[in-house]
Amino acid sequence: PRHSWRVLKPTGCGECSQTGFKGRTTICELLMVDAELRREIKRGRDERDLERFAREAGMTSLYQSGVAKVLRGETT
Repeated sequence: PRHSWRVLKPTGCGECSQTGFKGRTTICELLMVDAELRREIKRGRDERDLERFAREAGMTSLYQSGVAKVLRGETT
């Protein structure tokens, strides 16, 4: 099914010095190295294979993290 997402645009006020942003947030990519991934690293797997293993284990990419925060309205 298609989703209709509403992407917000920042609007300024006196509290945010007209920037539309207040405070800070992170957009990050965190790779947790578990026993399986460690084994693949030791086998000499290339970067693409390691990334695939990590994503299959639930790693969220930097891009996915940013998009998720935009869609939740946490940033623009």
